[in-house]
Amino acid sequence: MKKNNLFTKVTLAALFVLSAVAFSSCKADPEEDYSPSELGLIVLDNNHPLVGTWASGYGELFTIKLSEFSAKDTYTIENTFVYELTESSGYIYGQYTEIYDWTKGQTTEPDNKDGWIFNGKWYPTNKALLGKWYALYYEKLTPTSVTLTAAYKDGGKSVCKTLKEALEEFTVEKGYFAPDYPSECTKQ
Repeated sequence: MKKNNLFTKVTLAALFVLSAVAFSSCKADPEEDYSPSELGLIVLDNNHPLVGTWASGYGELFTIKLSEFSAKDTYTIENTFVYELTESSGYIYGQYTEIYDWTKGQTTEPDNKDGWIFNGKWYPTNKALLGKWYALYYEKLTPTSVTLTAAYKDGGKSVCKTLKEALEEFTVEKGYFAPDYPSECTKQ
């Protein structure tokens, strides 16, 4: 009987330790209390005028699908949501899932695997961006044209850890989406 009692005690202790480790390793996601619709976001459907392939005068090619935005040979963001400001303007938010390796041929700091410096500006590596949230601003949307601007501002963030943080950070009011570099696009 003592052997069985010892086995029970060891088993219970092991279960306690495992459950404590499992519980302590869980991190509460600040977004879990919010659904996209509660944040004012929509998921695109096939009838939304943003859905399609868009070409700019710079030779850029953008494809917007129901839950994906891709810039040919540059990057793809998925889990996309749209925040409409008006019928013809708003934001596209999504998580980086693929990034074209545009850092090839550039000088990388050998001691730093999380990014590189080019012309005095810090750029995170592809690995550092994956899974992080990014945004684009669209305006002047018609069935055949749209102007797209990527989130950028001197000294600003390049990505956010959560969707809620991206919604708060990447706005025109906070100085992102400089009007100097828009991509004026036509639907293909």
